[in-house]
Amino acid sequence: MKENVQAHQGQVTFLRVSNSFTEAPDKLASRDHLVSCGTDRTVRIWQLIRPEINRVSIQQVALVKLLQSPRDLAMAGNTLCMAMADNNVIMCRLIFKVFFLS
Repeated sequence: MKENVQAHQGQVTFLRVSNSFTEAPDKLASRDHLVSCGTDRTVRIWQLIRPEINRVSIQQVALVKLLQSPRDLAMAGNTLCMAMADNNVIMCRLIFKVFFLS
């Protein structure tokens, strides 16, 4: 990937890899993804695209806007798990393109 991607407004605080759970091509969890979170309190899910053997690019497939930044996050299949500063764990199943959590 030669081009830079402006993923977040501000600093990127987390960058995680999500491994696929299923082989169904129409499911979000059917491919490996990158999960990024920034100081803009936005979590973005990126699909890895390999158009050629020596080339990789990314495409955003989901977006989660938060009111506070998570302390940690992980993605298992279609489920995004976030540990919050108030000691709660938020889990959301990603089905649609955009989510707004309070």
